[in-house]
Amino acid sequence: MKGTPKKRESCNGALSSFKSKLIADGKSPHTVSSYSRDVKPFIIFADDEPITENLLNEYFSTVALKNEKNGRNRDTASVNKIKSSLKAYLKYLRKPKLCEVIKLKSTQRKEPAFLTDIERLKLLKSIRTTKGNLALRDNAFISTMLLAGIRVDALVKLDIQNVNLDEKKLTIRTKGDKIIKVFMNSKLRSVLKRYLRYRIKLSSDSEALFLSNRMSRITSRQVSFRLKYWLDKAGIEKVISPHSLRHTFATQLLQKTQNLRIVQKALGHEYLETTQIYTHILDDEMEDALDLL
Repeated sequence: MKGTPKKRESCNGALSSFKSKLIADGKSPHTVSSYSRDVKPFIIFADDEPITENLLNEYFSTVALKNEKNGRNRDTASVNKIKSSLKAYLKYLRKPKLCEVIKLKSTQRKEPAFLTDIERLKLLKSIRTTKGNLALRDNAFISTMLLAGIRVDALVKLDIQNVNLDEKKLTIRTKGDKIIKVFMNSKLRSVLKRYLRYRIKLSSDSEALFLSNRMSRITSRQVSFRLKYWLDKAGIEKVISPHSLRHTFATQLLQKTQNLRIVQKALGHEYLETTQIYTHILDDEMEDALDLL
């Protein structure tokens, strides 16, 4: 009824609307579920009490430290994940000062696996010197990951119509089902132009850009299997996954530009902190430069 003072939204109600906001923002079901799973125990702990700095400190010094399944202490990365989820929740509640109260502990992040320039060229040579339609297709999707830096989930969702050679753009569906356009350089356009001449002749009801042997959309698992096949053939023993090709793209780009912001934009990272896993590259190059002094 108009004019009636609005009642304070309950914590449970706030969580429900928070989840709705995440969905509206295009967050993936996995992300929504993860945030909800992290925030719900805090809501139960708070028991509708006003959220204060003391309440947060008490929560993070007791409940949040323990794994409810086995009673053991959580590792730093797990606690940081819970803290990040709660920060997002408090940000939604428009409590910026409480967001500042939550501090994440630094953790030693594992450097991402990637191909060196020599390994990358060996891999591509192995594919491109092999005749046949499978090699043609595999060269196209491996080159797409190496030269556009897209995730394998986005790769397998590509349709023929997503490739615009004239505009030099590839339309992809990213995390959270967001649609964005990424630039295709001349090397990638050349590879895809050749592949498309073959692809459009195939008799298939699927609009997928990359097809399996059964003429259906290729899966992430099949991409992993084919990548492993070519790595073995090229004699590359390093453990490399499709996501490692994205790391290879980022590593190359950072080496060429020396600009972390450009890499952040190319990868579609929301926060620069996410991109900082590649800073070891700049550190190594700085040491090489200092050796030359």
